[in-house]
Order: sequence, then C-alpha cells, then structure tokens
Amino acid sequence: MVHQRIFSLFLILLITQSATEDIRLFRMSKINGWQFQCANNTCLPFTTVTVSSMIKCQTNCLAQIHCRAVTFHKSISTCQLFDDIINQNSNMLANTDTISATVILQTRIPPEPTTTSTTSTSTTSTTTTTTSSTSTSTTTSTTTTTTSTTTSKTTTTTTTTTTTSSLSNAFSLSQTIDGRIITCNSVNNTNLYTECSTLQQGGLYFPNGVACTTWSTTTSGTWDTIGFCRKITGSLLATIYVYYDCDTAQTRVTWIADVWSTNNDNGFTRNLRCYY
Repeated sequence: MVHQRIFSLFLILLITQSATEDIRLFRMSKINGWQFQCANNTCLPFTTVTVSSMIKCQTNCLAQIHCRAVTFHKSISTCQLFDDIINQNSNMLANTDTISATVILQTRIPPEPTTTSTTSTSTTSTTTTTTSSTSTSTTTSTTTTTTSTTTSKTTTTTTTTTTTSSLSNAFSLSQTIDGRIITCNSVNNTNLYTECSTLQQGGLYFPNGVACTTWSTTTSGTWDTIGFCRKITGSLLATIYVYYDCDTAQTRVTWIADVWSTNNDNGFTRNLRCYY
C-alpha cells in the first residue's frame, strides 16, 4: 500500500528594487519508497536538477508554474520535475531509494495559467445609397407641377475576418528543413518544448552516436542534434532531450550545419525533444 503524507510548502521571494513580494504556495501529497513509471513518453520529467534534499526538490517544483509532481533520488541527489502526471497511483514503481510527491489539485497559488482558444469571427456591413430627383415648371397663367420620382439603390458589401491560431517554430507531422521533408509519427508541442516521435527523413532514421535504448541530453557524435533543434525552434538557446535506440547496421540520414548526407550506423535516434 502506498502511504501518502500531505503538507504545505511556501516560498516567499522579496524583490527589494520594486518593494513587492512574490508569494507562492501549494500542497503536496508525499509518498516514500515509490517513483513514477509510465508506458509512454509523455510523463517523462521535463527537467532534472541536482539537489541535496527532498525539501529543495519540492522548492524547485514550486518555482516552476507547470510542475505537478517530483521524484527525489536520495543516493544520487537528483530531483526530477514532471508536468504531465495525471493519475500517480497507476504509474508508481516501488523503489526504497526514492521519495515522490504530487501537487494537490487547486492548491497552487498563483494557479497555473489557462489556455484561451481563438475562434473565427465574421462581420457583415451594409451600405444603402438613396438618390432623389425633383423637377418643378411654372408659367404665368398655368402652373404645372411634376411629381418627383425617387429611385433607391441598395448595395450590400460583406466582409469576413478569419483569425486562425497556429503554432510556429515547432515540429509538425511533415515539414521541410533545408530542402528535404522530415516526418514524425506523432508530435507533442507544449509551452516548454516541441517533441517528434519516430523522426525520419525519406524513410531513414537519423544515427545514434551516443548509447542504446536511453533518454539523454548529450548531442550525437554523428549528426548535429542540438543544431537541428535550434533550427526547428528558431532559438539559439534551445536544448535537447533525445531517445537513442539500437538496431542492425543500416543506412542513416545525417544533418550537419544545414547539409544533408548519409552514413551507416547500428543505432538510431527515435525521438527528439527540443526545449525552447
């Protein structure tokens, strides 16, 4: 049975220059001897930091507005921050070296920002123009009055304004990079990163060059992983989180400094996540 303890964590940051206070608060459910485990990639930690204690791990989570859960590894003093943990009880693995905690819903102050959708609007304007003609003739003995005739002409103009919400500088299922089309089986775009699953070009995987069957922040030695992420995001500060896999030796496609080529490698890059 997973035993949970609930506590409140406060963080008050004083900014003396503006004489204001940044006050943050949330409540967490704490679980000793368990860690998060998922069957897919969407609940992997969005960052890992080195800290000396569980309380410092929770403080890092408090400082990140999208952080929903943490796992602290005591023996190696590392803290993993998660933003996609929804039902922690179905994704737990026993591990006596870890302490995990999740943020209790609706207890974070200030709350997480909400997403506002944009819809299309249509505006119709109508202009009416009226022309009036009047004619009167008069003589000394006889006065003749001609009834005026009024002619109206109505012109209707319709103007439609459409607003479309789109996400640029991110992976899509198919897009062109330096004259070649790259594809993804699926993409996951958040305000923190953009991720491509099963990254390929012309049916070929990119090479490995690091290790087998692991997530890593190390750029490949055989293709410019970090440069590719910065090309996709348009940010010179972009960082990577890559899932490297292994297979039999096959032809792989490479990209280095905007130049496409190929080589032969028994490993390949399966998923590429680019942090903005």
